Amino acid sequence: MTATEQSPPSAASRDRGLSAYLGAVAGAAGLAASLFVLFGPVVRYTTQSSDGTVRTGTLSGIDYLLGVEGAQFALLAWPVLMAGFALLGGFAAWNGRTAALWVAALGLTGFTLVGLLTIGLLFAPAALLFLAAATLAVLRD
Repeated sequence: MTATEQSPPSAASRDRGLSAYLGAVAGAAGLAASLFVLFGPVVRYTTQSSDGTVRTGTLSGIDYLLGVEGAQFALLAWPVLMAGFALLGGFAAWNGRTAALWVAALGLTGFTLVGLLTIGLLFAPAALLFLAAATLAVLRD
């Protein structure tokens, strides 16, 4: 083999590549879900005045958090924490940090299960992709 020829990638390097790409996609999906919870339409309302006028509309997560009886920062913790797990997992997968990837995968999965009936379903794709990336990372090692 000459210096200009390259050997084909091994199975281990392909697995690492797939794990890294799954982690990057999962991180992007987790961040997108966090941004949707914060800025997407999450509260729908209908009001009726005494003269019979009916108004309907939607509020984003930020409108709801900051507009209801002052700031509700405890509610803001969920999407921020989920975004943190998404960033940690994406960074860990891309850089081959298996332990940190498992922390992000299990943390995001746990919070997805806790919030399953509300915002958890938005984070389920990211959690599943992180679990797949972490499993591939372990199989690679």
